[in-house]
Amino acid sequence: MDPHLHPNANPRRIEQLRHTFKEKRSRGEVTGRVPIGYMRLWDSEAQVSRIVPNLETHPLVQEAKQLRAEGMSIREISRAMAEKGLLSRGKPIGPSSMLKVLNRK
Repeated sequence: MDPHLHPNANPRRIEQLRHTFKEKRSRGEVTGRVPIGYMRLWDSEAQVSRIVPNLETHPLVQEAKQLRAEGMSIREISRAMAEKGLLSRGKPIGPSSMLKVLNRK
């Protein structure tokens, strides 16, 4: 049994959920939070939601990656991007979260 699950969790229901989410991901659907710099877009033809670059924030993520390549610290990048409006849930992105953003392909 998974130690992260509630002790009263129904094993059959858990397996159904795992299967459902695996199927959704195999069809290219988004099953979790959308990464910073991207947005969820409904594909009416395929009847699934997909992740696409956000035209407002994706360039800022690319700029942050360039700043890192030039040697700027993660903390400095976080501050600079906050000043330019790259936020997460309305707040500046902290250094640990910024590192995740920069490491995402």
